[in-house]
Amino acid sequence: MLDQVIYSPSKRPFTVEDKGRSCLVESGVNVAVLRAHMTDTSLAPHPSPQIITRRFAGDARVPNHPTLPLVIYRGALPAERSDLADAIEQLYRVNGWSGAWRWSVYDFTHYHACAHEALAVFHGTARVRFGGEGGEEFEVTAGDVIIIPAGVGHRLVSESGGFQVVGAYPPGQTPDLLRDDARASEPVLEKIKQVPLPLCDPIYGADGPLIRLWRRGH
Repeated sequence: MLDQVIYSPSKRPFTVEDKGRSCLVESGVNVAVLRAHMTDTSLAPHPSPQIITRRFAGDARVPNHPTLPLVIYRGALPAERSDLADAIEQLYRVNGWSGAWRWSVYDFTHYHACAHEALAVFHGTARVRFGGEGGEEFEVTAGDVIIIPAGVGHRLVSESGGFQVVGAYPPGQTPDLLRDDARASEPVLEKIKQVPLPLCDPIYGADGPLIRLWRRGH
């Protein structure tokens, strides 16, 4: 059983229960990976991270999101873990977020009209500007998690210590890449409004803070 891979006929995320715990998983997840997450309590995120939210007004070049706030979890994950990036990818996987990648953040203002995005910092520290030039800068460091609604501009301002994140997206969402060097059109604005809410918080699951915050904003 531990070497099996679970597939859903519908290709949609589904719930698996084990020893009283439940996780929403993607079709194609390996059972060994899933059970390692469900039984290894050291992977559990901090139960009460500091939560920061910001809404940004749009302008001609960076639309931002009309209703959903940027969400930052301070200290959500154990920064001291040497395998933190692997742990983040496991959390994403069991919470239904996909397309995981490891890198930094572009140093030019950009946004995604087709997808929400999670960025979990696993190494280093950086200052990142959100909301375009009229937005706000935040310092983020290993263990912090940022969830960026579709349309919200972001760019790297400065970094130190080999800043790296693990990024991912809700199931069925594939990011495009739009820059602030062109006027945001009405079709782009409409596309941003139509991006569906995720089923699960990428870190805290179906009952996570993101779900409550975004349903309230939606």
